[in-house]
Amino acid sequence: MIRDKKILIQDGIVNTLKYFDYFSFPLTFSELHKFIDVKCSANDLQFILNIMVAEERIYMIDNVYLISNTVEKTERKLKGRISAVKKIKRARIIAQLIGLFPFVRSVSISGSLSKMYADKNSDIDFFITTNEGNLWTCRTVLHLLKKISFLFNLQHSFCMNYFISNSNLLLEEQNYFTAIELSTLMPLYGRTDYDELMRINKWMYGILPNYESKENESKSISKNLFKRFAEFLLSSSRLNLFFLNSTNKRWRKKWSKNGYNMEDYDLALKTTLNVSKNHPMNYQKLVLKHKNEK
Repeated sequence: MIRDKKILIQDGIVNTLKYFDYFSFPLTFSELHKFIDVKCSANDLQFILNIMVAEERIYMIDNVYLISNTVEKTERKLKGRISAVKKIKRARIIAQLIGLFPFVRSVSISGSLSKMYADKNSDIDFFITTNEGNLWTCRTVLHLLKKISFLFNLQHSFCMNYFISNSNLLLEEQNYFTAIELSTLMPLYGRTDYDELMRINKWMYGILPNYESKENESKSISKNLFKRFAEFLLSSSRLNLFFLNSTNKRWRKKWSKNGYNMEDYDLALKTTLNVSKNHPMNYQKLVLKHKNEK
């Protein structure tokens, strides 16, 4: 192996493990190969990993790789995976329910659950694509469903925090964080829109050169009579714009009241005609800052 390529892979391994160490999330070999930002074969990666483990530059415990010798993190990952399997079963049912609502075109699991990790406090996060020109109407109707879920203490199972119109599927933020989030989406409903999302966001392959598209086993859209009728009644650009403006006004007021930096608003709570993102903790900024500092 060429010396420069070896150094690139070594640096890539360290950077990737440090990134996920922010989440206390050690990586299996397949995860590391998928998330490293250096193009390399599985054999080359394994060869260098063996050397780095032998030199104690990184550690391998229970078949996962870490930047620090911390067995508690491997135990946490194992427990989280067991819990995730159970929550994904619930998420599949919820995704089909969400798919019944007007203007929903695809539903995917996102967040920690999409990376096969969950604990008792984990939300079930969803990434949803909507019909062109109806995103905010769609979001408003679905959040009425979430309000009902509070009555049954199921609000953490309905975290619909990212909506994007199927007329504008190209993500504006194109960085390592969004590439990871996009590559780990688990499609459950709306096969066509998910495939189009991945096709349009080809920039992801430049950041994750070893990523291979997953087989799409999500269910295709089947519009029932209720959905068709609801879309007929609610298909209004004025109504959609009203929901956009009222939500944006409410969010900005709350953001300012909490004393947050208004410069971060558009990144954490994006409110445009084609995108609704509600990430008040602004993990993207925090994680990328951590990555750059490391």
